[in-house]
Amino acid sequence: MSWSIPSKSIVSTQPGHSPEDVPRSIMSKALIPAERRREIRDYLQVHQIAQIASLSSLLMASEATIRRDLEWLEQQGIVERTHGGAILTQRLPTEPAYAYSAQAHPEEKRRIGLAAAALVKDGDTIFVNSGTTATQVVQHLVARTDLDNVSVITNNVTAALGVTEAGFEVILLGGYFRPLATSVFGHFATAMLRQLAADKAFIGVDGITLKYGCTTPASAEAEIAQVMIERTHGAVIVVAEGAGQDLMQKTAERDASGNVRFGDIGLFLRDHITAYFRQIGMDVNVKYIDPSYSIRSVPANPHDSAFCLLLGHNAVHAGMTGRTDMVVGFCNHEFTHVPINLAVYARKKVDPAGRLWSSVLASTGQPFNMR
Repeated sequence: MSWSIPSKSIVSTQPGHSPEDVPRSIMSKALIPAERRREIRDYLQVHQIAQIASLSSLLMASEATIRRDLEWLEQQGIVERTHGGAILTQRLPTEPAYAYSAQAHPEEKRRIGLAAAALVKDGDTIFVNSGTTATQVVQHLVARTDLDNVSVITNNVTAALGVTEAGFEVILLGGYFRPLATSVFGHFATAMLRQLAADKAFIGVDGITLKYGCTTPASAEAEIAQVMIERTHGAVIVVAEGAGQDLMQKTAERDASGNVRFGDIGLFLRDHITAYFRQIGMDVNVKYIDPSYSIRSVPANPHDSAFCLLLGHNAVHAGMTGRTDMVVGFCNHEFTHVPINLAVYARKKVDPAGRLWSSVLASTGQPFNMR
């Protein structure tokens, strides 16, 4: 966990333009190294990311020369090299106040919290650090009715105060209070953490870069997160809306609240992890699963398998007797053959306060209140 990160351009000034949009006559003569590096920096200021092949074509220099330029720019702290290219080094912003941060992209925070909370199993002990997105994880845990034996260890005061009726244990670390983040930190907090262990850790961060990994502008928060990671025996789940957006192409698309719609960092990481292992000659099979799948599904069990088998048997029997255009159902402890036109003749409605929907929510671990 790293916490401290260290004139007119001739390239296109319109985001989304490719190097081919720049007239070749502009680069009619070879540039000296200082000029090339300035053009590379100016290009990245506009496009955020650049490929070596594109820069080679644009600047009329060999790919080996471009690589040396990128190495020099990286040594100066200007760019970060990626697989086959480079991005601008992003300096960490000043840490925003908790209340201000909570108002930014609330829907993304809620969805991340919902997906992360679905990963917790009964009997788990988990770490949760500070931050508005991490707070959403705890809030959605509170909404689950299928958890009877879960321990939450956190330095997040806001998250702890939100647990008023949950049937699980919450351990709030002691230490110095940080009003800016409504969290606790310091020697007492880290000493207490080192006496504990967890099955999973949910870590909120302020940024993700290829060079420095997960980052936060506050050294006190970085220390807490580092110890949590060290004391976790299982998965470490990073929860952060908007993290790594500087690594992807910019978009002008906005949501209903006027916020810029974020790109999918999961797809970006999948492609770059796969490219890295391919580059070093190691076979790897990387799968990216949309986190929302873990919200709306539960693992199959032997009862599901047996029930599906019986449905299949009855479907075969229906076909052998000449019945078509029908579906197999189960009603009053009997398997039924229902004509399709009868099954779909009217819109089906589910009472959100009824027994059926309550059973679905309890089985899938989804909260009763989606607000």
